[in-house]
Amino acid sequence: MTFAAVISDLDGVLVDSGGATSRDVVAEHVAPALVDAEAALLLELEVSDTRGVVAFAGAAAVLAQPVVAIATSCTISLARARLRAAGLVEPDVLVSADQVARGKPAPDPYLLAAERLGVQPADCLVLEDAPSGIAAGRAAGMTVWAVTTTHAEASLGEAHRVAAGLPELVAALGARSAA
Repeated sequence: MTFAAVISDLDGVLVDSGGATSRDVVAEHVAPALVDAEAALLLELEVSDTRGVVAFAGAAAVLAQPVVAIATSCTISLARARLRAAGLVEPDVLVSADQVARGKPAPDPYLLAAERLGVQPADCLVLEDAPSGIAAGRAAGMTVWAVTTTHAEASLGEAHRVAAGLPELVAALGARSAA
C-alpha cells in the first residue's frame, strides 16, 4: 500500500523537546483559576527558550515527503519555534492545538491536516509517539506507525507498526513507494 500523504506529530517524533503540553503540566500544579495565566507565561518562556530542542534522525526525510503535514498538540507559535530550533523546514500544512476544537485523542487534528492537504483520511499515514496520538490517527481512519522515543513499545500496541526511530519508518516508506 502506498500513502497519498504523511502526517506527523511534532514533539517526540520529529523533534526531541521534552514533550508534555504546558497547559497540562500547569493544571497539575496550580489552582484552576490560575491555569490560563500561568500556562500563557510558560508558553511564552517555551517559545523564547528552545535550547536543547533537536531534530530526531530521519525528521528531515519525513518532511521531504511529497505530501506532508504536521499535526501537533502544541500551539502554532511553539511548533514554529521548535521547528526553527531543530533546523527543520515548516511544511505547508501545520495543524496545531489552537486550530482545533478537540485535540488528541480526538481525530480532529489529523482530519484537519488531511482536509488541508486535499487527501482522503484513509490514504494517510500518521507518525506518532504517544497512545493519545495513535488513538487520534486510528479514529481518523488512518494508518498509524509509531516510534518508541517517548513511550515503551508495549503502550504503543494500537499502532499498525512500531519502530525504534524514524530511520526505520522512512526506509519502509521508501520501500513501499518503490514497490
